[in-house]
Amino acid sequence: MIAFDVFISTIIGVVTGVLSSFFAWWILHHAMKPKIKIDNNIYKQNTKSSKTGFYYQIKYENIKKRSSAVDVTARVSLYLRDFPREGFTNIYNIPLSGAQVFELMPKKRKAIGNNRYIDLKINDIKFKEQIQQKYMPKRIQDLAEEQRLTVEDLLGVAKKSFVRIYITATDAFSGSKKTFKSKDLTIDTIVHGKFTKTGFMYKTSKNQPVSVKNQMHMKKIRLDLL
Repeated sequence: MIAFDVFISTIIGVVTGVLSSFFAWWILHHAMKPKIKIDNNIYKQNTKSSKTGFYYQIKYENIKKRSSAVDVTARVSLYLRDFPREGFTNIYNIPLSGAQVFELMPKKRKAIGNNRYIDLKINDIKFKEQIQQKYMPKRIQDLAEEQRLTVEDLLGVAKKSFVRIYITATDAFSGSKKTFKSKDLTIDTIVHGKFTKTGFMYKTSKNQPVSVKNQMHMKKIRLDLL
């Protein structure tokens, strides 16, 4: 009888230990994962340092209230579906500025940095080399050579064109790592304006929203490529 009691106690101890370990593992690697929010817009701003007169940014932020995100890495890809013909998809990796961040502070401490903006360097020489090697129309190659390429030009090449952002981050407390994927950002997600202390100020004409302007620009690009 004593031996049986010892056996039962041992089984209960083992099961309890396993369940406790599993619960601790689940907390660390699931409940305590990093949480990154990627903005659903591509922000277009005026600049004098580019031949196009514009530069493009995408915003992301740490939305956890108490834990920092560390070793944050961004990657942005351009997808051209059914291009150069149906059934094909061409993918281009867009060079970035600000692609790596050591730490994003918790949301509760956003005054000292819980968000970042990555710049799309579409007129970078590395991107120009990709364009020259992968089926791009001559007009796009010429714009890249002249460093006058815009995101609108790229998203107008194919009917199913979009930009997708991937953010990989590690939770500073648990060490758990996760990769986040944005929505597919089409030409209609580009907004033109500038950042101020109170947020992003949009630029539109009197009767024409930004999204409509971009649709018109896309139609013009496609006509040019015919």
